[in-house]
Amino acid sequence: MRILHVFGTLARGGAELRTIDVMRHLDRSRFELEFCCLGEDPGTLAPDVEALGARVHTCPPGLFLARRFSRLLRERQPDVLHSHVHFFSAYLLRLAAKVGIPGRIAHFRTTIDPRDRTLQGSLRRLVARRWIDRHATLILGVSAASLTANWGEDWSKDPRCRVVYNGIDASRFDPAAANRAEVRRELGFSADALVVFHVGRFDPQKNHRRLVDIFGALLRRVPAARLAMIGRGGNGVESATRARILELGIEREVVLTGEREDVPRLLDAADILLLPSVREGLPGVILEATAAGVPVLASDLPEIREIASQLPSVGCEPLGADDDSWARRASEIIEEYTAQGARERVARAIAGSDFSVVRCTGLLAAAWVEASLAGARR
Repeated sequence: MRILHVFGTLARGGAELRTIDVMRHLDRSRFELEFCCLGEDPGTLAPDVEALGARVHTCPPGLFLARRFSRLLRERQPDVLHSHVHFFSAYLLRLAAKVGIPGRIAHFRTTIDPRDRTLQGSLRRLVARRWIDRHATLILGVSAASLTANWGEDWSKDPRCRVVYNGIDASRFDPAAANRAEVRRELGFSADALVVFHVGRFDPQKNHRRLVDIFGALLRRVPAARLAMIGRGGNGVESATRARILELGIEREVVLTGEREDVPRLLDAADILLLPSVREGLPGVILEATAAGVPVLASDLPEIREIASQLPSVGCEPLGADDDSWARRASEIIEEYTAQGARERVARAIAGSDFSVVRCTGLLAAAWVEASLAGARR
């Protein structure tokens, strides 16, 4: 079967990285994967995808998008179009139905974008939902929360809806933290520092200012605390974050590394991952941290509670709680997981959970077959 995945770009993000993990475990004798990126630049992960044997196409948005995308579908004739671009998937699935592609999957990977809460956004969402309802042969959500937010409280009554949790390839992480001292020296942290990590692009939903304020509260409790912020920036959110760091006078305790390709190695240095996001889909960085043996404190969001229900090292704190409450909870979690062997115990939880890459790969393979067969019967 030929599966054509559609992303906005193959940038370094959770959905893209988890899809690459699936590719590494997929039965190549059964499935051939191709990718379409909706832009001129396919993204930094395109070479990784091509190295795994997949073709990468680009289809820039604009006046001729429909013509270009329909031509690509006719040329490649995929059995399944698997779209990961939120409600824009509706338009692509509609085009795929017109061309006659049998399997058409809309995959929700986040909760509602605040832009969809405006009148214009609500109308756009209403039209998109109707098109997805009409043209999708399968509707996937990266969490139950993502399906609830995008498809409604009664999503489970739609036989096309499935929750497929992202899976993590735990073999790429080392819970023994063999590189701990080396990575800390590289980041400029001492061996006895209490190291807090945040991994995520500089985007409003990641809540970087709140992250800095919480770390400031933790630093008042633990003067040896240090913060490493890893992720793509170069925008207004990063500038505002740097300004807040200077305002609090903690620039010596905080390191911004920019985008990195070696997050599994860097996580060896962390004592805790802090993630005060305002919304997520299913944050892959929580799975990465757990696979590396690092405990997590994250926002008390429905999608994160789904992870925490299976991974006991993931703690949740309400966004409405003050900074001192977050700092106190972070301290408690760090203390709980500093015992010898704790990192290995944290990492082992992945294998028996719904977040293993083997389970995810099997569910996606079954979904592709089901979507194709359902489309052929229509």
